[in-house]
Amino acid sequence: MTKEKKNAMLHCLEEHRPGKWKIRTKLFVVILIMLAVSVLLFWGLWNLQESVCHVFENLHLISWFDEDTYIEQIKEDAVNYNVPELESDKTAQKAFRPFLKKHTSYYIGCYIYGHDDRLFRAGHAAKVIEKIMYGSIISDSMDILGEYTNIVPVQFANGTYDVVYSSFMRTRFVYPYVIASALFSIFIFFLGVLSYMGSVIKRMDGLKDAVVNMSQGDLTHAIPQCGEDEVGIVAKELDILRKTLDENIKQEDAIRQTNQELISAISHDLRTPLTVLNGYLEVLRMDNADEEKRALYLNKCLQKTADIKALTDHMFEYAFAYETNEEAVLKRMEIGQVKEILLGNCEFVELAGFTIEGQMEDIEGIMYADEMMLKRMSSNLFSNILKYADKGKPIYVRLRVEQGMLGILLINTIKQDVGTVESNHIGLRSSQKMVELHKGQMHVYHEKQQFRVHILLPVISISTPQS
Repeated sequence: MTKEKKNAMLHCLEEHRPGKWKIRTKLFVVILIMLAVSVLLFWGLWNLQESVCHVFENLHLISWFDEDTYIEQIKEDAVNYNVPELESDKTAQKAFRPFLKKHTSYYIGCYIYGHDDRLFRAGHAAKVIEKIMYGSIISDSMDILGEYTNIVPVQFANGTYDVVYSSFMRTRFVYPYVIASALFSIFIFFLGVLSYMGSVIKRMDGLKDAVVNMSQGDLTHAIPQCGEDEVGIVAKELDILRKTLDENIKQEDAIRQTNQELISAISHDLRTPLTVLNGYLEVLRMDNADEEKRALYLNKCLQKTADIKALTDHMFEYAFAYETNEEAVLKRMEIGQVKEILLGNCEFVELAGFTIEGQMEDIEGIMYADEMMLKRMSSNLFSNILKYADKGKPIYVRLRVEQGMLGILLINTIKQDVGTVESNHIGLRSSQKMVELHKGQMHVYHEKQQFRVHILLPVISISTPQS
């Protein structure tokens, strides 16, 4: 046998194993099995009826025939009757008939035979014999139970004769026993069938409870396994539906949370350029600025309005498209542009009264970056400086190449009354996320009154040696 045929045979056996049968097929098989069991049980009980009858008799639960009393009565009455010598002697037979009538009944027969010659003299058969027809239930039962017969010599008025009596009292046991056996066999049949149906109903009840729990919003509990038939298939599909619904709800919650975080982050990002724009406009409102500075500040105002427009466009596009994750649009960018972004923010905080120290190297090279995202990141960090830094202490800003990457370091002293300023750390979280989208690293250190942010961004090429 080839491997393909063997695999095909195993697959066929797997597909047709009893566990995968339909409920209708299983019920039909259960009915056939229980029918066979019931028939075999009835047949066994039928053949055990003699033993059962003996048990009942020994326990005195039933009493059919008091043989001693019967013999005693026969002997008492026999001395008053003459046994006919000939069966054809009608006069003698008629005179002897009261004796036979007294000692025979529906279930007991009595026969008189000669003690010496064994010839039949007279007798009456039990009337029940008329119903013991060949092939009837009583006839078949009597083959098992047996006819009780005995011979006893009795002294009659005209001599000693043998009295043969036959008891068919056990025939009264047949119909109740047959009916009880049949009812018990039928009970076993329905017990097996109903037990199987009960197991199916129990699985369906469990499935119903699981569906009710799902309808009430409980999607954490798995649907119980219910086999591989129709109920099992429904349970399996419902569990898949439960998992899908649970995942969809979690995704919707995640999308909602992401939207809220994005809106909060961009709203936070908008504050810094708006503040910067307001600062430049305040300077322009002052008449002591020369034309060159006025032109410079106007250009910076226009740049900040462009940044604000880009941020708001990004927010509306995101809200419209329902993006689940914010992604950086990485493009080739001169490393010098990072320095320009930092210088622009440094200039603004200087206008706010802070002192900037440090060193920003002139680095020539290329990196992949999202310029708008870098501006947002820088604005967030310098916005935190404006809110939490001590103006009396200098702000340290450094830009250089570190470990083959572009390193940015910001250090400021935390002002004493920082506890009165509300903070939700949105700016830091947003900056952290933007650095990670650039495949970079951001480390925040808070030591006593000093706050440090160290950022490393990957670059493609640099011309300044690593420090």
